[in-house]
Amino acid sequence: MDVALVVIDLALEVLHFAGAKRPLIYCQGGQIYKIPGDRRGIGGRQKEAKRTFTPHKIRLTNISPTTLYLFSDGFIDQFGGVNHQRYTSRCFLELLQNIGDQPLDRQQQQLMQALDQWQGANEQTDDILVMGVRLPPSVVK
Repeated sequence: MDVALVVIDLALEVLHFAGAKRPLIYCQGGQIYKIPGDRRGIGGRQKEAKRTFTPHKIRLTNISPTTLYLFSDGFIDQFGGVNHQRYTSRCFLELLQNIGDQPLDRQQQQLMQALDQWQGANEQTDDILVMGVRLPPSVVK
């Protein structure tokens, strides 16, 4: 099973992330960053010693907003386009890079439009979840 977990500590101005087969993408200061999750999922018959996941810390800034993206693999795995291929992580990252500075409601519209155009008449491959959270600089002391 895949999962991404984020804890935001405003007092320490830091964000904690751990992922099981899911990355965290975030935009900060006009740049986009991808922190990969660990290669193994949660659950199953794992030994106790292998149930740990790599912790990551991201420093929040009071200069520019930080926008976080957590998502399932449904958008990336959607078949479409002229060659009936998957959307791919690279294309998804480029899309987020292009829309990352816009208000979240506008980003939602553009994500839905990009997915509709890509999917065309193809069936939806899987569940699709894209969650964006914007932390304005004012929440950071």
